[in-house]
Amino acid sequence: MSGFVQGVLTLARQAEHSRRAESARQRQRAALVRLIAEVSIEFGISAEEIVQARRAVRMRTAGTAPPVSGPMPGPMP
Repeated sequence: MSGFVQGVLTLARQAEHSRRAESARQRQRAALVRLIAEVSIEFGISAEEIVQARRAVRMRTAGTAPPVSGPMPGPMP
């Protein structure tokens, strides 16, 4: 088998692997979103609380977060 053909086959395998990995990532993401929705309903977490928590995480990641306060509760006992 020529090097060219072998290279084409390798690229085809890599493309298929990437496609399958992306498909798995999308399934995992959908499952996580469902889990977040179920847990937020179970614990009575509002959409606004989730938005505030996301902002706080984003700010902490950027190193600009003020101290966490307000409706975001601490860890469950």
